[in-house]
Amino acid sequence: MVLAVGISGLAGLLFSPIGARLKGLYLGIASLGMVFVGIHVFNSVDQVSGGHNGRTVPEFSLFGFTFDDSDPELYVLNVEFEKFERLWYLGLVLAVGCYLFARATLNGRPGRALRAVRDSEIAASVNGVNVTSYRAKAFLLSSMYAGLSGVLFALAIGSVAPESFAIEISVQYLAMIVLGGLGSVGGACAGAAFVTALPYVLGEYAASIPGLSEPGTGGVSYSEAARYAYGAAVILVIILWPTGLAGIARSLKLVSMRRAARNAPT
Repeated sequence: MVLAVGISGLAGLLFSPIGARLKGLYLGIASLGMVFVGIHVFNSVDQVSGGHNGRTVPEFSLFGFTFDDSDPELYVLNVEFEKFERLWYLGLVLAVGCYLFARATLNGRPGRALRAVRDSEIAASVNGVNVTSYRAKAFLLSSMYAGLSGVLFALAIGSVAPESFAIEISVQYLAMIVLGGLGSVGGACAGAAFVTALPYVLGEYAASIPGLSEPGTGGVSYSEAARYAYGAAVILVIILWPTGLAGIARSLKLVSMRRAARNAPT
């Protein structure tokens, strides 16, 4: 896990000189282009990736506690904890830790520098911010987050292949950020939860939703309907709420504070 996070961060750092020269749409296109390059490279280096068939993931253990079904039966509050229950709580702990670290980073001096670079590189440079360095650090940190999520994904699936990280994953990440709201850690979490949970929610209630069917039976499957739904949600957010779910939450909080101020005794 540590090596995967470190190697992912190194890959992002190596890409940063190219990314530092690009902005806006061109940076997005270059990032998507790297997905195709990565798939081609990892399909070719069979000794590293296993080629098209991929590789099985070794059993993960921490201080002698394995996150698999090989341990003796474990019950917590009469609930049996097998592989997926253990991985779920492992992911929850790591997600909370990553959220707190991101919040602390953005609320501190590095976060102010990153926001300055995002808003205006010229103004940031005039105020003493090393634009090139901070852009490289942004690539480094985001790639390390992606590496950690890749580890958890591989542990849950049990095997990993280059096609597991195709262009569709990148599009989903983009949808998460747009829906959640740029520049907001909480918004990013909300957008990720929405995009990830929607197919499962539709699958749970597919039988009671008109027009939906099980995959392979004809008609629109719940997985396809989920893509249509969050695609339409992205369009609506861009048109009506450019700041995403985080902006909506801030607006509701502001309205609530104004009402409380009006109703407060004078």
